[in-house]
Amino acid sequence: MRSSTSAVWVTEALQPVAEDIYDETKLAAEQLCREAFTPSFITAALRFSRSFPEPMPLMALYRLYRGVDARDVAQAFGLGLVADLAQFEAINVSGDTAFLADDCDRLFAGAADVLRLRAPELVEEFLHRKWPLPKSIDRVYAIDKAKALLGYKPEFGFRELLDEADAAFTPAVRN
Repeated sequence: MRSSTSAVWVTEALQPVAEDIYDETKLAAEQLCREAFTPSFITAALRFSRSFPEPMPLMALYRLYRGVDARDVAQAFGLGLVADLAQFEAINVSGDTAFLADDCDRLFAGAADVLRLRAPELVEEFLHRKWPLPKSIDRVYAIDKAKALLGYKPEFGFRELLDEADAAFTPAVRN
């Protein structure tokens, strides 16, 4: 999956390559689901992005290209349970991205410039919080298929993450 000169636009058509035992087990499970699919036993693999707690600057940034809120993952799984799929589908589940596939070369070589263009609100927040912008972004998970097949609409991007974090650290006002 990795490229040395460009970020990778990760769609479901991109052939995954196992890099460790975790990846191997995920791909084996996908294959079992693919083989089990029938019109009366619909199966799909929801490939969800990073959704575990990490340092706040990383989580906020990742919500633009390789991360997702656990509540959005739950939404996708709920939609997947009732999806009427004609065949087995592998489906990316991630946060919504402001990036375009055409941004991949520039994301890898100069991510901060692309962020200023595509996500100025995030850049403003990073500057306000004195967080560094990344020099390079190596991949972007595309969720067009999840939107089309499941009706998936991520609701919890970087803005909601930062608002919730700020609210958690703001002392309650007492009357």
